[in-house]
Amino acid sequence: MMTRIRSLLAQKSWTQVLLAVLTFGLSAGILGVLVYRQREVLFTHEWHFRWGPALASFGLFGLDLAVVALIWASMMNAMGGRASLRKHIRYYSLSHLTRRLPGTVWYVASRTYWYKKEGVRARLTSVASGVELVVANLSGIVVSLVFILPVIARYRIGYWGLIGAFAGGVVLLHPRVMRWMARRMRLEMPALHYRQIALWMAAYILAWMLGGAVLYTFANALTVVPVAQLPFLIGSWSLAGIISVLVFFLPSNMGISEVGLSLLLSQIMPSPIAVVVVVLARISFLLYEIVWTAVFVRL
Repeated sequence: MMTRIRSLLAQKSWTQVLLAVLTFGLSAGILGVLVYRQREVLFTHEWHFRWGPALASFGLFGLDLAVVALIWASMMNAMGGRASLRKHIRYYSLSHLTRRLPGTVWYVASRTYWYKKEGVRARLTSVASGVELVVANLSGIVVSLVFILPVIARYRIGYWGLIGAFAGGVVLLHPRVMRWMARRMRLEMPALHYRQIALWMAAYILAWMLGGAVLYTFANALTVVPVAQLPFLIGSWSLAGIISVLVFFLPSNMGISEVGLSLLLSQIMPSPIAVVVVVLARISFLLYEIVWTAVFVRL
């Protein structure tokens, strides 16, 4: 029996690896086509690197990470998973790094591990993570509709899809639905109110806007992007984030958000430049997060 279980787990692991490789290969192929179609732009473009915007993007990234960490701390305290603010920020930062790993719920597993040390039930941490995911998604939809509605409106399926996702998220966060879910999971947690949820959404809207500002300042470190395009980059950042959330439960979403963001930025800059900016941003933001996580954990 144990041998069969190990065999099934190994098969599942290999299946996930294969799907991750296929997803990454497809994404890399799309990005390669975007570059190849206008490959001469890469050789004629006047590349430059400016430290000022790069340092600004690094600082804004830390501020953005601090905002979402504070939102998480507020959620956990409101739902009964009380701990010191320092520990909330530490656990959030450490678990958030695992989002970069192929797979779906690594960061939830790491959160439950850390909070178990505080005596918080794994179910409560999982429910709080679900609430966080829905609130972040709803806020991202609002930001996307406000900043790049003309782009979204071109695709009626995508437009109504976002509206449907928003309506579904509102239903999931209804206090009665939350109480029903808590009873089903045998959890005793304080009731959430729309006022709390609205405050979290407002804070997450700020976080999405900060994320767009991080992308804008980083892009300006590589090429000149007019400040008039800042709203477009904010909307593009949030829409790409929503796409990554919608495919969150797939075995792998490696490269999907990069493809979506590259296609969006291709509307305001040549496709090869957009791909270079997005790929370098992906690498740089990972380094930013490692540094800021080390700072938060140290503090």
